[in-house]
Amino acid sequence: MGRHGVAKMQAYETIEYRGFNINVYYDEDARDPRQEFDHLGKMVCFHRNYILGDKHDYKTSSEAVYNILLELGYETEQMHVDIGNIEFIKKYWPKFEKLAIVLPLYLYDHSGITMSTRPFSCPWDSGQVGFIYLSRADARKEYGRLTKKNLQKIITYMTGEVREYDYFLTGQVYGYTIEPTDRNKEIDCDHSCWGFYGETDLSEAKSEIRYAIKNYKKETVTHVLMERIRKMELKKLFACSWAY
Repeated sequence: MGRHGVAKMQAYETIEYRGFNINVYYDEDARDPRQEFDHLGKMVCFHRNYILGDKHDYKTSSEAVYNILLELGYETEQMHVDIGNIEFIKKYWPKFEKLAIVLPLYLYDHSGITMSTRPFSCPWDSGQVGFIYLSRADARKEYGRLTKKNLQKIITYMTGEVREYDYFLTGQVYGYTIEPTDRNKEIDCDHSCWGFYGETDLSEAKSEIRYAIKNYKKETVTHVLMERIRKMELKKLFACSWAY
């Protein structure tokens, strides 16, 4: 069923299909995909004004890398000394990249926010806010040997996760409702679906319409046949009555 108050919402786009209107709306009740769905990569972000990415308890990026390295099975005595050093990330980042597939996360903050794995052209309103990573051990469980081809698949997939999150941040999440035009008022089809990140897949909507039309035709044919049978039975009944 549709979102609350959809009747008051202005359709972003209306597409006519076989006598029905598919009304596309911005999903004003869109869910944060990082909180609602399972993902391959783990997104760690830091920003003084926004809570971004996956939930975590790290206070600094150095603390994040330090703890993630420990989780990945890497530990040295020197690490515990270096964690207080401002050069910690620079020193241990190469080790992090050996144990995990890591992509940087950049945020552009100007009349709204948008995120990417590539830096933005404006240095004043943008900068790195974190990273998304997948341990190489987990990557092997999912993809087997980390060949060049498989590494590219993983990077593409993780980039897609960031793109999905960016759609959420920029309000590019949609839903649709179906309503009949005047020529199809008798056909019941009030299907709706929400939560499309980036673009609306209308194949399901069109399938629902085709099913409704097919079902309506089937019911109509059945109704006509039943009406014919009823009339034939009445005819027989009257014929029998006159015989007596």
